Amino acid sequence: MDERKYIEWYKFIRLSQMDIQRAVQTLVILHRYKKNDVRYALLRDFVVSYARPSVGSKGREIKKHILKLKHVPANQRELHGYMEKRHQVFAHNDLKHRDPAIANWSSPEKPWFPMSFKGSNYDKLDAKHADMLDLAETVLSNINDEIAKMEPRLLLLSQQMAQKLFFT
Repeated sequence: MDERKYIEWYKFIRLSQMDIQRAVQTLVILHRYKKNDVRYALLRDFVVSYARPSVGSKGREIKKHILKLKHVPANQRELHGYMEKRHQVFAHNDLKHRDPAIANWSSPEKPWFPMSFKGSNYDKLDAKHADMLDLAETVLSNINDEIAKMEPRLLLLSQQMAQKLFFT
């Protein structure tokens, strides 16, 4: 990987680290709250923060950044995939994942078209919160390992390259 792409990948992996750290912190505080409206908001925040690095981000030198599946242990990939699917429902309006249906309940006095769509089963998510925390902590540890492996080369590059390239 050339220097520009290496630096860009490092920036992405550090942003991913922050997202996964936020996800971990969200689940760590979940136990403090008993009301579902707060718990559901925290679970949604976890899913969006956790899955963000895995669903793709636009880059400059690298067209699309996606956190590599190598960061997710094989025995946790099913749960990881479930988090990615929940992210699609929480963070996007893709028809494929929401599958909306429109009904016509209109009357002569007023048009009325209610819509139903796939939602999320927060109770199912809540029941998995211990496994989700374990998954996020494991992925975070693997990301931290990659960062540690990248930083010696990054140090050399920072000494060799113009500051403008390094910090942009």
